[in-house]
Parts: sequence; C-alpha cells; structure tokens
Amino acid sequence: MLCDYNCDDIKLEVVMQMGKSSLPDFDLFLPDWIALLGKCTDWRTKRLLEESMSMIQDDFQAVIVARDHAEYHPELYKQILESGKSQNDPTRFYKIGLEALEKIPVKLKIRSEIALLTAEYSCMMNNSYGAEKCWMEAFESNSSVVNYLRLRFLSKNWDDCSWRVGKIIDIEYHKTMSMKDIPGGYYRNNFLGENALYKNDHCTILFWEKRFDEVIKLGLSEKKMLGWSDTFMKQGLALFLLLLYEGDIYKADLYSMFRLAIYECGFDSKDFYKGTDIEIQKDKYSLFVELFDKWRTEVSVPEEDKNIWIRNIQILIAQRVDAIMEANRRNYYNECVAFIAACGEVMESRGQKGAKQSLMLSYKKEYARRRSFIQELRNFGFRE
Repeated sequence: MLCDYNCDDIKLEVVMQMGKSSLPDFDLFLPDWIALLGKCTDWRTKRLLEESMSMIQDDFQAVIVARDHAEYHPELYKQILESGKSQNDPTRFYKIGLEALEKIPVKLKIRSEIALLTAEYSCMMNNSYGAEKCWMEAFESNSSVVNYLRLRFLSKNWDDCSWRVGKIIDIEYHKTMSMKDIPGGYYRNNFLGENALYKNDHCTILFWEKRFDEVIKLGLSEKKMLGWSDTFMKQGLALFLLLLYEGDIYKADLYSMFRLAIYECGFDSKDFYKGTDIEIQKDKYSLFVELFDKWRTEVSVPEEDKNIWIRNIQILIAQRVDAIMEANRRNYYNECVAFIAACGEVMESRGQKGAKQSLMLSYKKEYARRRSFIQELRNFGFRE
C-alpha cells in the first residue's frame, strides 16, 4: 500500500514538472490517483489527496470526490468550502456545507470547522437561523468552551436550544470518561480527531450553565494542594471569586482573575467570531469580561450559598499557600498572592471594610520570614 512507504516530501506537482513535456492523459490519471489515495487514512496520503483535489478544474467533480470520501477524508469538504470564499455564490456553498454536515460523522472535530464555514455562508445570505443551527452542529462535534460561549451568547434562540446543549454536555463528558477504561482511549480521541470533553472544560461549561454544585463537587474537590496545573482548581477559584464580587467596577486584582480564567480555559476571541459576520471584533480580554458581565446579571445565588463559598475559598487559598511554602515553590508566590488579593477585594465588595489589608496582614504574620512572599503582598497593594 502507498501509505506504507516513507514518502513525506513527495508532491504530484513536482512529478508533473519532470521532463520536457506534459504528462499524457493526466485528466484520466487524476481520478484513479484520487481513488487510490482515498483508500488510505494516514497523514501523508491526506496531504497528497488535498493536493490532488486542488488540481480538479470542475467544481462539481470536486464535490463528488468529497462526497465519496466523506467518512475517512472529511477535510476535502473543508477544502471546498475554504476555496469558495473567493467566489460570490454563498447559497451554493451553504448547501455544500449542509451536505457535508449530513455525511461526516458527528464525532469528528473537523466537522465543527466545516459547520463554522457553513455558518459564514449562511451569514452572507442574511440567514441567522441557519447560522445558529451551524453553531449547534459545531458544538456537538467539538464541545469546546469557545464553541459553547458562541452558541450561548450569540444565539437568539438560546432558550429553545439550551436543553439540547445540556444533553450534549452530559453525553460527551460521560463518553470521554468511559474512554479512560479503554487502553489508549484518550490517545485514540486525539489521533483520530474525535470530539472529547475532558474534566476541566466540562467544569468550565457547567459553571456557565450555572450548575454550581456540580462544579464544586467535580472540579474544586482536589485533596492535594500541589499539582494544580492540570486541574480545574485555579480556574474554578478565579471564576467563583469573579461571581462573588459585588462591586460596580472591577479592581486590578479581579482582572488578574479574568486573565487566569481566560488562560486556563483557552478562550480566544478569534475563534469566538468564527462562523459570524460581526465586523467590530474585540480582543479576548474585553470580550470575555463583556460576556461574563452579561451572564452575571442572569445569575441568582442565595446569600447563604455565597457565604459558604467565600469561606471555602478562603480555606482552599490558605491550604494552597501552606503547601506552596512547605514545598518552597517560590515561583508560585505571585499566583498565591493574586488569589489572596482578589479574595480580599471580594470580601470588601460584600461589606467587610478593610478586608483586603486585614487578610494580607494575616498572611504576612503567618509567613513573616518569607521575604519574597511579603514583597509579592506589597506588589498587590499591601500597606505596612
């Protein structure tokens, strides 16, 4: 088989340029070459297949090829949709996109990219309903945080489709978790480009879904106070502190929580705007804050729960700082103090006057011999 040979650099175009004359019967050769490549699924043949597709002069023939190989080479549909941007025929390419969404297995992440390309053509047709349907298909094939947020905040029919989103969230997470019991299961998801909703993204989406009890139980229940980098703990603390803040204007310490949350969930405004026709696009920080503020107006949390949350957050921060000190992880001092300062600002916004300075002072007394830590306290506004 062709895919068994190590031919990383081979290109059909280079072969065509060999010799002094053009290759005879190339138009007859190309369909057979594409049919041969279509039987292989490794990355080398995918590259060769994409190159061969670009040489097809007949657009309708290209669609037929993509249709015939939709299951194992869905990238061919994507190639067609991307090439259509230079043509002034959104209706035709919107229909091609819809066909692709029907034929490509839902579990493949590339189907999400195709859905967003299709949404762009729908926007060109001023068909907002069609675009929203494509956003849903994008989320179902790639249940990422940004695909969720696009659907959540741009859809005019969110109330009608939220039930389906909730169903997708639960199904995809349980399916992903079941893969851990299969040898090489997680690797298989990544290698084959299949949709997977891992714990951290799952917790992030649950937070935006206002399913706070589930978030706390699943994402903020780590017993170890070290090794948080691959957990939801940092993002979870940041998001809950932002939710608990009751001031009208965010202080600098709260913006550090926004930056942490954005980094941890991988939010990107460029990805958010894919599949839309929004012309004035904001940077990821401004956009995330705007979405959060809009969402926060819809959230209603009993005061008793808020008090419990803030107490538990204080405990987690104290345990985290103690673990960092015990392990002499000086490179995490800044992060620890960022949580302390933000927690103090939240407490002040909730009516505890001077809470930030008082909280910082307690940490200075506790770790009086940690000069670098105390300097970080000063950097975040501690006044001695």
